[in-house]
Amino acid sequence: EGVRVLRNKQVRNFATALMVAQGIPMLVMGDEYGHSKGGNNNTYCHDGDINYFQWNVCEEQKGLVRFFKRLIHMRKENPLFRQRSFL
Repeated sequence: EGVRVLRNKQVRNFATALMVAQGIPMLVMGDEYGHSKGGNNNTYCHDGDINYFQWNVCEEQKGLVRFFKRLIHMRKENPLFRQRSFL
């Protein structure tokens, strides 16, 4: 259980860092509910459950999905995160 709590915190921390950084945040399907694809980061050639959107997990991770929605809303509403020129 401790590992899951730590992983959930890490997902939230990295998502926050991504969404407050300059530039366009790059998210892939499943990031919003912590879909790890079994640790395989190169699944383009797998046609199976590993690449399918897992609606049941999305329902189980409602808190994380809500967190992502709030981060996206914060970024959209705050012009500081959408600067036209970069340092």
